[in-house]
Amino acid sequence: MPHINKNLLVLIIIIISASVMYFISGYSQNNTAVCTFEARTCPDGSSVGRSGPKCEFSPCPTIVKKPEQGKFCGGIAGIKCPDGFVCKYNGNYPDAGGTCVKTGGDARN
Repeated sequence: MPHINKNLLVLIIIIISASVMYFISGYSQNNTAVCTFEARTCPDGSSVGRSGPKCEFSPCPTIVKKPEQGKFCGGIAGIKCPDGFVCKYNGNYPDAGGTCVKTGGDARN
């Protein structure tokens, strides 16, 4: 068996150990920010927290308002239109249904 120089063996062990430590330390670090646990209340009543690299509040959900124009009204249940709208009936009988239209047209409520 050939004789290995002890200094060379120690140098190889140091290089291998340093390489392993370098790769381990590089993989364990992540560049994500840790945000504070706060919440902001949105206009619709929901809450959003902080996120992202700058810990900004997430955007609030978009409020989609249901269109009142064209909403069903009347019928056997007598469904009323919201304020500012009247029911334009599709017939002239007791349980006739219709659609909601802005006040001021040829309609009856």
